[in-house]
Amino acid sequence: MPTDPTTHLLSAFESPDYQPPLLPSVATELLELSGWAEVDFEKVIALLEKDPLLAGRVLQIAQSPLYPSKSKILSLKHAVVRMGLRSLVDVFFEATLKLKIFKAPGYEWPMAELQRHSTATAYVTRLVCRYAKVDGEHAFLCGLLHDVGIAASLITLAEKRKGPDLPDLGRVWPAIFAAHEKASEILAARWKLPVEIQRVLGHHHDPSVDGQVDPVAAAVCVAECVSSHLGAGIGNETEASTPVVAQSAIGLGDAELRLLIVEARDLIAQIG
Repeated sequence: MPTDPTTHLLSAFESPDYQPPLLPSVATELLELSGWAEVDFEKVIALLEKDPLLAGRVLQIAQSPLYPSKSKILSLKHAVVRMGLRSLVDVFFEATLKLKIFKAPGYEWPMAELQRHSTATAYVTRLVCRYAKVDGEHAFLCGLLHDVGIAASLITLAEKRKGPDLPDLGRVWPAIFAAHEKASEILAARWKLPVEIQRVLGHHHDPSVDGQVDPVAAAVCVAECVSSHLGAGIGNETEASTPVVAQSAIGLGDAELRLLIVEARDLIAQIG
């Protein structure tokens, strides 16, 4: 009996032999530093300088309209001081995913769409948490990484088959979609990201975890729906979502949601 495609994908991710896309050690070190009460900024800068390509991309994002500043950010030190470590970690992960993770030969277009969707969802998740007064320390990262299981699936398919043998995305999409929440959770665990991030990634369409709604998972669910509504969606990604239930679970009223959408539209326009 042939293996179900979704089961086949998940089995690949759960295998001890699976080699996930490489997340730079700088990313996890920065994330760990961001949880410290006191941090030596010089140590942060030294970490960033280990990867000049990523450091340059961090400065590029920090100088964008997404992070307005009274004065132009001209150096990593200025970026750390002006933005704060929490925002800097978010920007570093954003740069990392674009330059290192969302790459799969033969699937360039869907990867580009996925990267835009994930970035938009990250910024809108932060917005949802602000409007709903949700305490989301890792909200941006959860929005950014929520669909990393889709990226991992495309990378896996691209590595196994190349050129004309590459599976048609329309044919394999149902299996990828069915597996992507669990795949995202597995990937976060392999990267040794905080357990709370792993939990959100595994429940961003149905934010109920052990009978309790995870507020950040609900925020991601709403943010993903808003992003798709504003033209930054991917495939049928929101079909399994429950945005109305998620919106209610975090106490986000319709009036607040309308205001949020106006602000989100400007954010997504800046992402491009």
